Amino acid sequence: MKHSYTQHDDTCGGITFIIKRSSQFMEVKKLTEISGRFLALTTKIGKLKILVFGMYTPAKDHLKIDFLENVSNKLKKNFRYYDECIMLGDYNIVENTKIDRSHVRHLKDK
Repeated sequence: MKHSYTQHDDTCGGITFIIKRSSQFMEVKKLTEISGRFLALTTKIGKLKILVFGMYTPAKDHLKIDFLENVSNKLKKNFRYYDECIMLGDYNIVENTKIDRSHVRHLKDK
């Protein structure tokens, strides 16, 4: 197995990619990371260049905005070099605050 992981402190989660050595992914390389929250790898399948990234977005809105801007800036610099992109992760985004249970709990706490 090949693996790559983020370095992080005790205040947040982490991201790990585990890739079976016999997989079709060739030349797997770590491109960039953001402490425990974002990991981007590059790989090839045949001639196809692929960007794979995973992220664990902070749940708190004031941290989320800065984090997503940082990720966006990193990705904008690299997207054009790849034929495909695979996005994975926990984005901590609520589609409808009226039905999201954590939002209801949060309102009851006020």
